[in-house]
Amino acid sequence: MPRAQQSDLAARPPHRPPHSPRLRPAIPLPGSPLRGRSLACSLACNLVCGLVLSALLAAGSGCAGPEDESWRLAPRLPHRTTPPPESPPPLAHCNDRTGHQAGALPWLVGGTCLCNPSLGVLADYQSRGAFPGWGVATLQSWYRETGVSTLADHDECNNLCRQGPHLVKGGRCLVPPTPGTLNWEEVVSGRFALPPWDSERVEAHGGPLPRRTTPGLPSPANSTSP
Repeated sequence: MPRAQQSDLAARPPHRPPHSPRLRPAIPLPGSPLRGRSLACSLACNLVCGLVLSALLAAGSGCAGPEDESWRLAPRLPHRTTPPPESPPPLAHCNDRTGHQAGALPWLVGGTCLCNPSLGVLADYQSRGAFPGWGVATLQSWYRETGVSTLADHDECNNLCRQGPHLVKGGRCLVPPTPGTLNWEEVVSGRFALPPWDSERVEAHGGPLPRRTTPGLPSPANSTSP
Protein backbone atom coordinates (compact mmCIF):
# COMPACT_ATOMS: atom_id res chain seq x y z
CA MET A 1 0.00 0.00 0.00
CA PRO A 2 1.38 3.45 -0.87
CA ARG A 3 2.72 5.47 1.99
CA ALA A 4 0.18 8.30 1.33
CA GLN A 5 -2.82 5.95 1.79
CA GLN A 6 -1.39 4.54 5.00
CA SER A 7 -1.05 8.01 6.48
CA ASP A 8 -4.60 8.87 5.38
CA LEU A 9 -6.08 5.79 7.09
CA ALA A 10 -4.11 6.45 10.25
CA ALA A 11 -5.54 9.98 10.39
CA ARG A 12 -9.15 8.76 10.20
CA PRO A 13 -10.96 8.00 13.49
CA PRO A 14 -11.74 4.37 14.13
CA HIS A 15 -15.09 3.11 12.76
CA ARG A 16 -17.85 2.89 15.31
CA PRO A 17 -21.33 1.48 14.65
CA PRO A 18 -24.17 3.98 15.00
CA HIS A 19 -25.57 4.16 18.51
CA SER A 20 -28.87 2.38 18.99
CA PRO A 21 -30.88 2.18 22.23
CA ARG A 22 -30.95 -1.15 24.02
CA LEU A 23 -34.22 -2.88 23.33
CA ARG A 24 -35.90 -4.80 26.16
CA PRO A 25 -37.44 -8.06 25.03
CA ALA A 26 -41.22 -7.91 24.91
CA ILE A 27 -41.49 -11.41 26.40
CA PRO A 28 -39.44 -12.02 29.57
CA LEU A 29 -36.80 -14.60 29.02
CA PRO A 30 -36.91 -17.80 31.10
CA GLY A 31 -35.10 -17.40 34.38
CA SER A 32 -35.12 -13.59 34.33
CA PRO A 33 -36.41 -11.76 37.43
CA LEU A 34 -38.83 -9.81 35.24
CA ARG A 35 -40.71 -13.01 34.43
CA GLY A 36 -41.40 -13.83 38.07
CA ARG A 37 -42.62 -10.31 38.84
CA SER A 38 -44.97 -10.34 35.84
CA LEU A 39 -46.63 -13.60 36.86
CA ALA A 40 -47.04 -12.43 40.45
CA CYS A 41 -48.55 -9.14 39.33
CA SER A 42 -50.92 -10.93 36.94
CA LEU A 43 -52.12 -13.31 39.64
CA ALA A 44 -52.64 -10.46 42.10
CA CYS A 45 -54.56 -8.41 39.54
CA ASN A 46 -56.77 -11.36 38.60
CA LEU A 47 -57.52 -12.03 42.26
CA VAL A 48 -58.44 -8.41 42.98
CA CYS A 49 -60.59 -8.16 39.87
CA GLY A 50 -62.40 -11.37 40.80
CA LEU A 51 -63.15 -10.14 44.30
CA VAL A 52 -64.42 -6.80 43.03
CA LEU A 53 -66.62 -8.48 40.41
CA SER A 54 -68.06 -10.89 42.98
CA ALA A 55 -68.88 -8.02 45.32
CA LEU A 56 -70.61 -6.10 42.54
CA LEU A 57 -72.68 -9.12 41.50
CA ALA A 58 -73.69 -9.82 45.10
CA ALA A 59 -74.70 -6.22 45.61
CA GLY A 60 -76.69 -6.23 42.41
CA SER A 61 -78.55 -9.46 43.23
CA GLY A 62 -79.48 -8.18 46.65
CA CYS A 63 -81.19 -5.09 45.33
CA ALA A 64 -84.86 -5.78 44.77
CA GLY A 65 -86.49 -3.41 42.36
CA PRO A 66 -90.10 -2.25 42.47
CA GLU A 67 -91.15 -5.14 40.22
CA ASP A 68 -89.43 -7.78 42.37
CA GLU A 69 -92.06 -9.66 44.38
CA SER A 70 -89.88 -12.52 45.57
CA TRP A 71 -90.43 -11.31 49.13
CA ARG A 72 -94.01 -12.51 48.87
CA LEU A 73 -92.79 -16.11 48.73
CA ALA A 74 -90.29 -15.76 51.55
CA PRO A 75 -92.69 -16.86 54.34
CA ARG A 76 -93.52 -20.02 52.39
CA LEU A 77 -89.93 -21.24 52.32
CA PRO A 78 -89.02 -23.96 54.85
CA HIS A 79 -86.29 -21.84 56.42
CA ARG A 80 -85.88 -21.47 60.13
CA THR A 81 -87.02 -18.35 61.93
CA THR A 82 -85.71 -19.55 65.30
CA PRO A 83 -82.44 -21.23 66.36
CA PRO A 84 -82.55 -25.06 66.36
CA PRO A 85 -83.42 -26.56 69.73
CA GLU A 86 -80.70 -28.12 71.85
CA SER A 87 -82.78 -31.31 72.21
CA PRO A 88 -85.14 -33.00 69.70
CA PRO A 89 -88.80 -32.01 69.92
CA PRO A 90 -91.10 -34.37 71.84
CA LEU A 91 -92.42 -37.14 69.62
CA ALA A 92 -96.19 -36.75 69.62
CA HIS A 93 -96.66 -38.09 66.07
CA CYS A 94 -94.59 -40.73 64.33
CA ASN A 95 -93.85 -40.61 60.62
CA ASP A 96 -91.76 -42.46 58.05
CA ARG A 97 -88.55 -40.74 59.14
CA THR A 98 -89.00 -41.15 62.89
CA GLY A 99 -90.13 -44.75 62.50
CA HIS A 100 -93.53 -46.15 63.32
CA GLN A 101 -94.54 -46.30 66.98
CA ALA A 102 -95.95 -49.71 67.77
CA GLY A 103 -99.63 -49.54 68.59
CA ALA A 104 -100.27 -46.13 67.04
CA LEU A 105 -103.19 -45.86 64.65
CA PRO A 106 -103.52 -43.40 61.75
CA TRP A 107 -104.03 -39.78 62.71
CA LEU A 108 -107.06 -39.62 60.43
CA VAL A 109 -108.95 -42.06 62.68
CA GLY A 110 -107.90 -40.39 65.92
CA GLY A 111 -104.46 -41.92 66.35
CA THR A 112 -100.97 -40.46 66.39
CA CYS A 113 -99.44 -42.20 63.37
CA LEU A 114 -98.53 -40.08 60.34
CA CYS A 115 -96.74 -42.90 58.51
CA ASN A 116 -97.51 -43.69 54.89
CA PRO A 117 -99.01 -47.07 54.01
CA SER A 118 -96.51 -49.93 54.08
CA LEU A 119 -96.54 -53.63 54.91
CA GLY A 120 -94.95 -53.14 58.33
CA VAL A 121 -97.22 -50.26 59.34
CA LEU A 122 -100.35 -52.05 58.12
CA ALA A 123 -99.35 -55.22 59.97
CA ASP A 124 -99.15 -53.24 63.20
CA TYR A 125 -102.57 -51.70 62.57
CA GLN A 126 -104.04 -55.13 61.98
CA SER A 127 -102.46 -56.51 65.16
CA ARG A 128 -104.80 -54.15 67.02
CA GLY A 129 -107.82 -55.25 65.02
CA ALA A 130 -107.86 -52.28 62.63
CA PHE A 131 -108.18 -52.55 58.85
CA PRO A 132 -108.81 -56.32 58.85
CA GLY A 133 -108.22 -58.02 55.51
CA TRP A 134 -106.85 -54.83 53.95
CA GLY A 135 -103.74 -54.63 51.79
CA VAL A 136 -101.34 -51.75 51.22
CA ALA A 137 -103.09 -50.86 47.95
CA THR A 138 -106.47 -50.76 49.72
CA LEU A 139 -105.05 -48.46 52.40
CA GLN A 140 -103.60 -46.22 49.68
CA SER A 141 -107.00 -46.04 47.97
CA TRP A 142 -108.65 -45.21 51.31
CA TYR A 143 -106.35 -42.20 51.71
CA ARG A 144 -106.95 -41.07 48.12
CA GLU A 145 -110.71 -41.32 48.50
CA THR A 146 -110.40 -39.17 51.61
CA GLY A 147 -108.45 -36.58 49.60
CA VAL A 148 -105.05 -37.20 51.24
CA SER A 149 -101.87 -37.24 49.14
CA THR A 150 -99.21 -39.79 50.19
CA LEU A 151 -95.66 -40.74 49.24
CA ALA A 152 -97.12 -42.81 46.41
CA ASP A 153 -98.18 -39.53 44.77
CA HIS A 154 -95.13 -37.30 45.38
CA ASP A 155 -92.30 -36.79 47.87
CA GLU A 156 -89.75 -34.32 49.29
CA CYS A 157 -92.12 -31.33 49.34
CA ASN A 158 -91.89 -30.47 53.06
CA ASN A 159 -95.68 -30.01 52.80
CA LEU A 160 -95.30 -26.91 50.60
CA CYS A 161 -97.16 -28.59 47.75
CA ARG A 162 -100.71 -27.89 46.56
CA GLN A 163 -102.03 -30.48 49.01
CA GLY A 164 -100.23 -28.84 51.93
CA PRO A 165 -99.88 -28.05 54.69
CA HIS A 166 -99.42 -31.35 56.48
CA LEU A 167 -102.46 -33.41 57.40
CA VAL A 168 -101.87 -32.73 61.09
CA LYS A 169 -102.12 -28.98 60.34
CA GLY A 170 -105.37 -29.27 58.46
CA GLY A 171 -103.95 -29.88 55.00
CA ARG A 172 -104.13 -32.89 52.72
CA CYS A 173 -100.45 -33.91 52.53
CA LEU A 174 -99.09 -36.99 54.34
CA VAL A 175 -95.54 -36.68 52.99
CA PRO A 176 -93.14 -36.60 55.97
CA PRO A 177 -91.66 -33.15 56.68
CA THR A 178 -88.00 -32.37 56.08
CA PRO A 179 -85.87 -32.94 59.21
CA GLY A 180 -84.16 -29.83 60.55
CA THR A 181 -86.91 -27.44 59.48
CA LEU A 182 -89.42 -25.65 61.63
CA ASN A 183 -92.17 -27.59 59.88
CA TRP A 184 -90.56 -30.84 61.07
CA GLU A 185 -90.59 -29.76 64.70
CA GLU A 186 -94.19 -28.59 64.48
CA VAL A 187 -95.50 -31.77 62.83
CA VAL A 188 -93.58 -34.13 65.10
CA SER A 189 -94.46 -32.30 68.31
CA GLY A 190 -97.97 -31.24 67.32
CA ARG A 191 -97.25 -27.75 68.62
CA PHE A 192 -97.81 -25.08 66.03
CA ALA A 193 -99.77 -21.96 65.16
CA LEU A 194 -100.87 -21.70 61.55
CA PRO A 195 -99.53 -18.57 59.79
CA PRO A 196 -101.94 -16.71 57.51
CA TRP A 197 -100.70 -18.32 54.28
CA ASP A 198 -101.24 -21.85 55.69
CA SER A 199 -104.66 -20.89 57.05
CA GLU A 200 -105.62 -19.77 53.55
CA ARG A 201 -104.52 -23.10 52.12
CA VAL A 202 -106.53 -25.01 54.73
CA GLU A 203 -109.59 -22.93 53.91
CA ALA A 204 -109.06 -23.62 50.20
CA HIS A 205 -109.22 -27.36 51.00
CA GLY A 206 -112.54 -26.86 52.79
CA GLY A 207 -111.09 -26.93 56.30
CA PRO A 208 -109.42 -29.75 58.25
CA LEU A 209 -110.56 -33.28 57.53
CA PRO A 210 -112.90 -34.74 60.15
CA ARG A 211 -111.72 -37.81 62.03
CA ARG A 212 -113.12 -41.07 60.74
CA THR A 213 -114.07 -44.33 62.36
CA THR A 214 -111.34 -46.94 62.20
CA PRO A 215 -112.32 -49.83 59.92
CA GLY A 216 -112.57 -52.91 62.12
CA LEU A 217 -112.87 -50.93 65.39
CA PRO A 218 -116.07 -49.45 66.86
CA SER A 219 -114.51 -46.03 67.61
CA PRO A 220 -111.13 -44.23 67.52
CA ALA A 221 -108.83 -45.81 70.07
CA ASN A 222 -106.77 -42.67 70.59
CA SER A 223 -107.59 -39.11 71.52
CA THR A 224 -109.11 -37.04 68.72
CA SER A 225 -107.15 -33.92 69.63
CA PRO A 226 -104.58 -32.87 66.99
